Amino acid sequence: MSYVLVRTTVHDPAAFEAYRRLAGPSIQAHGGRMLAKGPVLESLEGAESAQRVALIAFDDPETARRWYDSPAYQQAVRARAGVAEMSLTLF
Repeated sequence: MSYVLVRTTVHDPAAFEAYRRLAGPSIQAHGGRMLAKGPVLESLEGAESAQRVALIAFDDPETARRWYDSPAYQQAVRARAGVAEMSLTLF
C-alpha cells in the first residue's frame, strides 16, 4: 500500500471546483481511494499553513506515480493553477 498526503490552501473556492471535478475521477481511474479529507482543525505540533488535507491510498507507489503523471490528473493540475496552492507527498 502507498499513500499520497495532500495539503491544500484554496484562494478561489468557486474556481477550485473545476480541479475537484477533474481530480476525483482521475484518482478512481487509477484505483485510488480517498481515506480522509477535510479542513485543518488545528496544528497539534509545528506550523501548518494548509487549510485542508487529504489522504489517498493506492496499491503501490508506481500506481500513485502513474496517477500523478496521467494526462487526466495533469489536466486537473492545470485547472488549479492560480486558484490553489497544493503540496502532494508520496509515502
